[in-house]
Amino acid sequence: MTELNNTLDSSQLSLPKYRKNILLVGTPGTGKTSLAKRLTEVTSLEHVEVGKFAEEHSCLGSYDEQLECFEIEEEKLIPILIDFLKPGGYLLEYHGCEWFASCKIDLVIVLQTETAPLYDRLKARGYSGRKLEENMECEIMQVILDEAYCCFNEKQIWVVPSNKEQDLEETVERVQKFLESSN
Repeated sequence: MTELNNTLDSSQLSLPKYRKNILLVGTPGTGKTSLAKRLTEVTSLEHVEVGKFAEEHSCLGSYDEQLECFEIEEEKLIPILIDFLKPGGYLLEYHGCEWFASCKIDLVIVLQTETAPLYDRLKARGYSGRKLEENMECEIMQVILDEAYCCFNEKQIWVVPSNKEQDLEETVERVQKFLESSN
């Protein structure tokens, strides 16, 4: 019995002590999905699109006709996410971050895009009317960034540009260094 306990103890020492969870946020069109895909190609992070995760776990509410999307029932979603994130190693993608303050998040990356490229990206997606206006206002007023600073310690927050491909690659390199330095 003692020999088995010693074996377990020594094997546990070789395991990584902690795997990081990263929350990737930004106004629609800022490049969250592109960055998430690139990061999962070069790291061991598992990509979790929060909207799909909510759907898979029956946490969707009613459909918002104006915003053309389902509301997420965060009171149902957050307890599920808290348990899910415990082992670490996840890259969560969502537009906002206020729901995630009670989750174990090690780094919040807030993507920001200049108005001209953001407008073009949203128009190319077919956004128009109120949906286009709200998203442009959100980016101009830095709503997501303000939310991040209200919910997380500023040392946990990276504000990164997302205007061109070079910005994406620089962020990927920075995240890789962050993950390497935390092992």
